[in-house]
Order: sequence, then C-alpha cells, then structure tokens
Amino acid sequence: MDAELEFSILHSTTGKQLFDQIVKTIGLRETWFFGLQYQDSKGFSTWLKLNKRVTAQDVKRENPLLIKFRGKFYPEDVADELIQEATQRLFFLQVKESILSDDIYCPPETAVLLASYAVQTKLGDYRKDYHVPGYLAKEKLLPQRVLEQHKLNKSQWEERIQVWHQEHKGMLREDGMVEYLKIAQDLEMYGVNYFNIKNKKGSDLWLGVDALGLNIYEKTDKMTPKIGFPWSEIRNISFNDKKFVIKPIDKKAPDFVFYAPRLRINKRILALCMGNHDLYMRRRKPDTIEVQQMKAQAKEEKSKRQKERALLESEKKKRENAEKETEKIARETMELMERLRQIEEQTKRAQDELEEQTQRALELEKERRTAHEEAQRLDQDRKAAATELAELTSKISQLEDAKKKKDEEARRWKKRATAVEGDLERTKEELKSTLVGVDIQASVHAHMHEHDETDESSAEASAELTSSRVVRDRSEEERTKTTPNDLIHADNVRAGRDKYKTLRQIRQGNTKQRIDEFESISRRRAACVEKKERKNRSTKMSFHAASGGGGGSTSSSRACLGASCPAASIELSTAVSVSLGLDSSAMTDGSVPYTVTNNSPHGASEFGLPPPGVTPGGGGGTRHRGECGASTSTSSTSTAAPPNRIGVDPAVVVVDTMRPGFGGQGESYQSAVVPQRLGNYSGIKAESPSKQNHLCASRNDCTIDKLRRKNCASCRLKRCFMSGMSLKGRRLKVASQTREDELPQASGSDRVLEANEFTLQSHAACSQSLAPGPSPSLHSCLSLLSLLQAIEPTVVNAGHDPTLPDSPGSLLTSLNELGERQLVTVVHWAKAIPGFRDLHVDDQMSVIQSSWMGVMVFALGWRSYTITNGSMLYFAPDLVFNEQRMQVSSMYEHCVRMQLLSQRFSMLQVTQEEFLCMKALLLFSIIPVEGLKNQRCFDKLRTSYIKELDRLASHHGETTRTQRLFQLTQLLDYLHPIIRKLHQFTYDLFVQAQSLQNCVSFPEMISEIVSVHVPKILTGVVKPILFHKAG
Repeated sequence: MDAELEFSILHSTTGKQLFDQIVKTIGLRETWFFGLQYQDSKGFSTWLKLNKRVTAQDVKRENPLLIKFRGKFYPEDVADELIQEATQRLFFLQVKESILSDDIYCPPETAVLLASYAVQTKLGDYRKDYHVPGYLAKEKLLPQRVLEQHKLNKSQWEERIQVWHQEHKGMLREDGMVEYLKIAQDLEMYGVNYFNIKNKKGSDLWLGVDALGLNIYEKTDKMTPKIGFPWSEIRNISFNDKKFVIKPIDKKAPDFVFYAPRLRINKRILALCMGNHDLYMRRRKPDTIEVQQMKAQAKEEKSKRQKERALLESEKKKRENAEKETEKIARETMELMERLRQIEEQTKRAQDELEEQTQRALELEKERRTAHEEAQRLDQDRKAAATELAELTSKISQLEDAKKKKDEEARRWKKRATAVEGDLERTKEELKSTLVGVDIQASVHAHMHEHDETDESSAEASAELTSSRVVRDRSEEERTKTTPNDLIHADNVRAGRDKYKTLRQIRQGNTKQRIDEFESISRRRAACVEKKERKNRSTKMSFHAASGGGGGSTSSSRACLGASCPAASIELSTAVSVSLGLDSSAMTDGSVPYTVTNNSPHGASEFGLPPPGVTPGGGGGTRHRGECGASTSTSSTSTAAPPNRIGVDPAVVVVDTMRPGFGGQGESYQSAVVPQRLGNYSGIKAESPSKQNHLCASRNDCTIDKLRRKNCASCRLKRCFMSGMSLKGRRLKVASQTREDELPQASGSDRVLEANEFTLQSHAACSQSLAPGPSPSLHSCLSLLSLLQAIEPTVVNAGHDPTLPDSPGSLLTSLNELGERQLVTVVHWAKAIPGFRDLHVDDQMSVIQSSWMGVMVFALGWRSYTITNGSMLYFAPDLVFNEQRMQVSSMYEHCVRMQLLSQRFSMLQVTQEEFLCMKALLLFSIIPVEGLKNQRCFDKLRTSYIKELDRLASHHGETTRTQRLFQLTQLLDYLHPIIRKLHQFTYDLFVQAQSLQNCVSFPEMISEIVSVHVPKILTGVVKPILFHKAG
C-alpha cells in the first residue's frame, strides 16, 4: 500500500518468524489486527498460517514471494481501539485502497468528502498561493465508478474537493486519517469478508464475517443483510467437509447449517470467525497493561504534537502580521508617491495657469492701451464734430436771413397779385352785358351733352351687372359638373396620399385587424357621408356670408374686392397666413399657398406650436383703405378667401395645443375646432363632442378612433393614448368679436392664457435656437432652459403601503408600480422636449423605449442629492430607501450604485440648469445599432443639446470650461453601466416572476417594456452613445 519491504528467509522460516520480523521493522505494537496475505496457486487470496513454514504452504513458486501485510480483523470503533499512529495509518491506507478499487461501496457525495480528508492527510492545510489549480491532477482520490457516473471533468471534481479541503484548515494529518476512518466505518461493506455458500435448498448466498458477527446476504445484494448472528448468540462453530454448522446459545433453537463449495473455504471461515470472536470478547474486558501503556504514550505524543502545532501557528500568525505590516508600509509608500506625483502635477498646472494669467494680464494691458488710444481718437472726433457744428450753425443763421428776405419779397408779390385780381373783377363786370346771349346758347348745349353721358353710364353699369351674373352662373355650372371621383381625388391630393402609400397603409397590422376594419367600413362610410354633407352646408353658408350677407363692413369688403383693390388682396393674404399658421411675410405678393402643414419651417415654430404673438381665437383686426376708397376690416384669426383659392378646407382649421396644468403630469394633448369667420357672421355651430376628432400626440398626422388605436405606431405602448391622447382635451371655442366683448374681464382663464403665451414664445425661441444656423443668442438659450424647467414633471407617489412590513416582494412591487407611473410622465416630458416631434414617429417610440430607465435613474439621483444630500434614495415621497431597506430589497448592490450616482451630483455640485440639459441629452444618448429612420434630425438635436451643455459649462469660467464639460459628460457615461445592470436585474426578476410565480408583480405596461424591449438592450441591438472611450 505505502511501501515494500524485502526480507531474506530460510527454507525453515515459519510464518510467525516472518510476521515478527515485519512488525519489528515498522515498529508496530498492535499486532492482533494484522496478518499476512498471499495468493495461492489457484488465484484465491489466503491468509498465511503463522504456525507453519512459509514454503510448506500453497504459495506460488516465484522469486521473490509476494506477501501482503494487511489488516485481518477490523475494529468496532477506530477512535477508541486504534492507538498507535502507525496502526491508524495502515488501516487508513488499506480502507482507502478498498474504496478506490470499489471493494467497499461508497456513494459519490461521501467519496468527495473522504477525498478531501485524504488530501488533508497528505498535503496539510490548503494554501491559495501554493495549491494552484491542477494540484490534484495526479492524485487518484475517487473510484472509477464515480467518475463514470457523472459528466464532470477533472477540474470540476478538483473544485468540489478543494471546497472541502479549505474547510479542514488547522486539522492535523493524524486527525485527518482518523476522521477518514470514522466516516468509512459507517459504510455497509466496511470490514466484511464475503464467502460463497448455499443453504439446504441449494440457493446461492453470501456469508459475511465482520467484527460483530455473521450475516447472510442475497446473491445480488452485498449491502443489505437478510439474517444476522452476533457473536454473543453463537455457542459453537464447526464444519465437516463442506458442511458448516453454527450452534446458537439457545439450545432449543435449531442449528444454522450452510454449505461451502470447498473444504479450504470452510477452514478460512472458521479461522476468521475465531479471530473476530476473540477480539469481540477482548474488547469487553478491561485493557491489559500493555494497552494502557500504549494509550498513555499515544496521549502524551498527541499532547506534544498539539503544543508544537500551537507554537507553529503562533509563529505563522506573527509572520503573517509582519507580512501584512510590510505590505501596509509598501502600500502607504505607494500612496505617498502617488500623492507626491499629484502634488507635482498640481504645481505644474498652477504654474501653467499662472503663465496663462500673466499672458492674459499682458493682453488686458494691451487692450487698455488700445482703448485709451481709441478714447483719444474719439475725443479728437468730438472736437472736430463741435467745430463742424459751429460752422453749420453759422450757415443756418445765414439761411434764415435769406429766408426772411424771400418772405418779404413774397409779401410784396402777394400785394401786387391782390391788386391785379381787383382789376380783373372790374373787367368782368364791364363785359357782362355784352356776353349774355352767348352764355344762354352754351348752357343749352351743355345740358344736352350731360343727358347723353348719363345714358351711356347707365348702359355700362347694366352691362357690368349682367356680366357679373354670367360669371356667377358659369361658376355654378362648372361646380355641378364635378363627379364623385373628382371629389375623392381632391381629398387624396390634399391629404398627400397616392397609390403606393394607400397600399402600404391597408396592408399594415395582422389579419384580425384588417377583418375588423372591413366590418367597420359601412359604419365609417355613413359617418363620412354625413360629415361631407355637413361640410358642404357649412361651406355654402360661409360663401353666402362672404358674398352678400352681413352688411356693414362686409359690404365694404365686397365693394373693395369687386374693385380689385391691391391693398385688400394683401390684407386678405396676411389674414389667411396668420389664421393657418404661415409666415405672412412670404405672401406679400398676393399669392396663396396650395398646401399647409403644421410643421412648416416658415410659419409657427418648428415644434408644431403657433407663432409668437398669435393668440388662438383672439383679437382685433386691421383697417385699410383701398384704391377705390372703400373701408375694409380683417381679423388676425379669420379669412374671407373663397374656397377655390386655398388648398385646405376654409371652414375648419385644426390646431394642436399643449397647455401645462391640464390633465396628467404637467400637460395634456388637446384638439380644437376653429370655425372660419366670414365678415361679421357669428352663427357657427360647435361640433358635437361625440364627433370630436383628436390628433395623434406624436406627429398630429392621424385621427384617433377605435381602429386607429390598434394600428397606430404611436399607440403601441398600452395606456399611452390614455394619458397623452385622451378624450379629456379641452376644446378651444372661437366666438365672434361681439361675443368676446361680452366676456368678463381679468378672469382666471385669462391668467392661464398669459402663462401659456409665455410658454409658446419660449417654445418658438427654443426652436430657433435648436435650428441649424448661427449660434443662439443668450435670450434664446434662457428660453430653452425656461421651457425645460416648465415641462419638468412633478414627483409622483409610488402608492406604497407603510403599514405592511418591509419585504423584498412588497418593495419590488412598489418600485414596479412607481415605474409604471413614471413611465407615463417620461412620455409626456419627451413629447414636450424642443425638437423631439421633428423625429419620425417610429424614432420617437424607439428613443423612449430605450432611454426610459436612464431618465428615471438620473432623476432619482438628482432628487436624492437635492432632498437627502445623497444619504438615501428618494424614489418617491412615500418610498424612501435607507440602508436597511436597501438590504431588505434584494437589490442592495444596485442601490449602492445609484447612491454613488447621487453622491457624484454632490461632489460635482451640479446645478439645476446642468441637470435639465443633461437629462434632455440622455434622451438622445442611446439608439439602435442599425440607426434611426431620421438619423440626421437625431444627430442635429443631440449636437444642439451638447452645445447648450457646453455653454452652461462656460459659466464656471473659460479656464475651467473644458474640465467642467469633461466632468459632466463623464457623469453621463458613468450612468450607462448602472442602467445595463438594472436592465439585467429587472429582466431576471421578470422571468422569475413569470416562471416561479413569486410575490413580485409587474404592471401591464412595464411587463410589455421589459419582455419586448429590454432584451434588445441586453443583446446589443440597442447601444448607448458614449462621450469617452471605455477603460
């Protein structure tokens, strides 16, 4: 097992002599457990008889003879009976060999534990620096059966054994062997010698002989005995040829008889039974003096070894402490060196800054000199101007003298003219009598001529009236010839539809949606017919009012338009452009555009808002006098242009408004029907609420109905249309000027309108500042920050129940509910971001679905910094995480990262303006790998907000501007790994909630986001845009 000994024996040497020589050589005193084993000539393992000569027994005739020194009899309890270390070691090696060769069955779990004790016995304590991976590669520690039963490689088995090996730290090698034997002696096949036998019926059985008695096993099961006879119940054992008889102590009981296949086997059984029985009786007697002496000696040696080990451990600890102290000193030295290097760098930077300041001072001195020279030049110019003024004054006095002379001369000429007029009057009186006859004839001819001119004027007026009637009749004639297909074509042209766009639209959605749309065609067609009839009636009424009704200023307008007054045409075009949200300066030539869009870059702001200064439904008009002399009045919110002059419906103009303070969190999307006022006509009937049209909150390009909510790309987020495009929008009622005069003055709604006008003006200014072109002015940038401040969402509550005890399930469920509510506010906020609606609708959805978590966590860090100074996580007023809640929530690691984010806010002293700009920039910091549909617009918006952040960084001084911008962008990059780990944690938690049905619940919208869009981020389909290279 462990070593080989070679002896030379004589022909007459007995087994006893050889046994004593071996025992003396290895220093073994507990000899009663051992014997000499060999293989006979037929290949069976046999114990050497000590009272006979070695050569006289049935040993193989080979040189040298192979004889094994083995334990023949096993102890009942190894801890009490095995005294000497040599005895313990021999039994340890023999049992280990039997387990590895599978002679003793050992389950895999126990085999790994026994292997760890074997490693502890051989190698001692585990040391990470010495026992590197692969240190057990050459050791045979597990049975081959165990290795084949499990699909684990050697390194994986080594890891499992290493775990137990680490647990045995501090255990002596001798104790490791004893612990190995303690576990092994509990195995079913430990210490059992098996023999083939048959009962009287001839059934093949196993006879097991061990330290406690005899056991009978079935042929197929060596582990579970069926019959047992302890040594205390056996009176006599004998055999006759192949028959073996066991007589129990109870004389009434029958003898136990079995048959062995060979006589030699009966002899071996008898010898093992006698030896085990003797040891059984010996254990139950007091220890002999020799045994007592050996136990005392073993105890003394063990105590001595423990003292030596304690001393060794003390020395090891002292050495470890010394090494730790050395490492500490080395680390402190490195830290001091690093601090010294930093101080040197700071000194160098200070020197550089001093040089820069010196250079700046020189430049300022140069500028001061230049300014002084400029001042002197200006003083000289001032003196020259004073001299020139004096000269001009003298010239003016000379001119005044000349004027006086001219006035005096004019008076003289006036007197002379008066005298001449008097002479002329007298001359007329003298000639009056001579010219009477001539005057009468001239009067008669003049009267006849005047009558003829009157007749010609009447004829021309009549012809003009007839021509007007013919033109109107021709117009009616052409209108009646319009077919239904013409009307459909005109509608398609106005809506921008063609054949291919229609085919793409009708093929969208799944089959069920298209079938539902087919079923609703009849109802929709009836509604469209009714809407067209109502539209035609409204158009006829408006045209009638514009052409002949209303009186007053309307008739004046008709007179002016009939005379083709250019001023009236310009005024009318201006009114049309203002009413439809166009640039009036582009229409001064009298032309009228054919199509109108809310996103026109020439009209209202590029974010879809009305231009500054135009109040929906408001105000007075302007008056002018045309060349014909007719007085005309127009309104800034209405138009009197005929329908065939404008490419949109002149009766109804749809305006999309966004007013903070209505609806959900800070804003609501509304729609208004603004009737066109023709002249002074005020009898416009409001559209029924059931027929109310609402525009899509993303681009204002689709009408929301039941079918559209299923197909619209902007409504894929469930509940998005409930919050951002709900039917709760307030309609803007536009009444006539007479009705506006009757409204009460300075009402509460007026004050809201003033606030909204400020928001609209700020929005328009921001659109100009974010548009490509020159750098924005300070006023426009301040307007951008004011708008970002105005649209900042308010803090929402999580709805957490404070009466319930904190648990991972309740806290995570409350966080999911809070995320559901905050997601709605993020959608509102994103829609109101300047320039966001210029993106394609699919790009808007993609950006929100990818960046919602980053926006929420960034806002959480800001709240925690401003409210708790980073000491706690301020999720909501009713859900604040302290250190205890972080540990209970099962997401302690993520909470610590978010708290570090809040502390970075505090360390950098981030201002509110910087936070607002960085938060808006986060919206444009993550995109799909394949890009967006309108990538160019996205890049322009991102660049604009980066420039705004750079402008804010310059507030800290031009010298630290670059450093400040670097710190802020580095903070944005620091956020992305936190968000990715949160995405992974949320997705794993969602999968567990779906599969294990745990106590964490996910709301509907959060479930859809996590299940569909978070995997895109985790798989790399969507990636963040970093300012700095990682690492």
